[in-house]
Amino acid sequence: MQNLPTTSQTFEPSQPLRPTASSQLAWFAITTLGVFTVLCLIAKAGVILRFGFPIASFMTGVFLFRNFPSHYIGFSWWIWIITPFLARLIDYQTIWDPQRTMMVAPFLVSGIAGVTLFKNLLKFNTKENSGFLLVVGGLLYGALIGTASTSPMSVARALLDWMVPIAFGYHMMWNWKSYPQFSNVLSKTFLWGVLVTGSYGVFQFIVAPDWDCNWLIESGMGTSMGKPEPFGLRVWSTMHSAGVFAGFMMSGLLILLSSQSPLQLPANIVGYLGFLLSLVRSAWGGWVIALLIMTSSIKMQAQVRLVALVIAIVLVMIPLSSMEPFSSVVSGRLETITDLQNDTSFNARTSDLGSFFVSAISNPLGQGIGNVWIKQEDGTITQQVTDNGVVDLLFTLGWLGGFPYLAGLFTLSSIVMKSEGISRDSFMSAARGISISFAIQIIFANSLIGVAGMLMWGFLGTVLSGDLYYRHQNELMAYSQWQELLQEEAG
Repeated sequence: MQNLPTTSQTFEPSQPLRPTASSQLAWFAITTLGVFTVLCLIAKAGVILRFGFPIASFMTGVFLFRNFPSHYIGFSWWIWIITPFLARLIDYQTIWDPQRTMMVAPFLVSGIAGVTLFKNLLKFNTKENSGFLLVVGGLLYGALIGTASTSPMSVARALLDWMVPIAFGYHMMWNWKSYPQFSNVLSKTFLWGVLVTGSYGVFQFIVAPDWDCNWLIESGMGTSMGKPEPFGLRVWSTMHSAGVFAGFMMSGLLILLSSQSPLQLPANIVGYLGFLLSLVRSAWGGWVIALLIMTSSIKMQAQVRLVALVIAIVLVMIPLSSMEPFSSVVSGRLETITDLQNDTSFNARTSDLGSFFVSAISNPLGQGIGNVWIKQEDGTITQQVTDNGVVDLLFTLGWLGGFPYLAGLFTLSSIVMKSEGISRDSFMSAARGISISFAIQIIFANSLIGVAGMLMWGFLGTVLSGDLYYRHQNELMAYSQWQELLQEEAG
């Protein structure tokens, strides 16, 4: 792993993480997992796949983590993208799994990055490490409180939601010497991710496939996710909810603004259409916030290009979104933004917020990690959520754990906002806009955990990585100029 630079260290030329073998082996491992999955689906061996897919994904992830660092990053994100879809197919072929066994796969794969976190967090005294140390300290406190009041299994399950995104973000930051390779992989991953999930999202809205309708009925989310019929769904594509899909799509569409791929246009078309059909207003607002942050940090020439690109996208999307059956659905949701008092969705989310807030601030010790999971009469476990990240954080970690967590997040965000390389790297600028936007959105939803947490912490770590990388380049340039000056004086 790469040592983080400190003010007392001298930057030395070094090589980034590189594959230890031919990349063909990486694709062979990924393809093998894909073939295994497809064969099980064709044979309707859902029971085997339900348990075998998480295990096989974890083994593939370990292989890539150790030998193909860049492939591991892309593979992690694709597991997050496709696993909910595969789980729905298996449920449709067999029986409904209320425990959602398949959904452990993304946590297992991305959680491998925890090796980097726990090997290096205490080794170096840097601002970056200090920020992560505060956050992890807050979570460990919450886990300790949770263990004292609930089962270890509940704590472990909830801790995955909180810790895995942080570990993944730290892994991105720690391997800052591989920033160019990692940013390139992320650009391609989110380009194809937007194209695939956006296309399937539009198909889902028009057709309402049986497996998606089955999931909507069995999960009991019909009241918030629409009707299980064509043109009646809120699009969630391959994800497990419209909010998760919208968060991923918001991020991917912003990344596309820095892309030069010929697939940018079709990806934008299906991406923005799917994004609108998700009907997630907080994600729409988050996209605007991230775009403003992104635009303010780049050079004038890049700003002009970015504004022109956004205008072109708007001109293409207006006629598409004005066509039926898209128009009535999207326009109806847009109208609710100015009429929140009569919005049942908004009122439902805020009805219990006051009592949660009072409970959160009146208990400085917190409920502990794992206590938000409640066992129902039928044996299923459901999560008690508040749709407000700050309240959920204080409710879970209390003051003693929540304040260190927020202090660490603030420390890392302040580094990101002052980053030196933003103005010359459009991808890094987009990543900063995404991470800060999700940090702001915690007042609307808990964007600290799960997929939203992966997006916030993953891109926060990416910007920290880019910042360290460009600081390294600046030090090398200054060192080179100093050496040239010495040589001229000696000559």
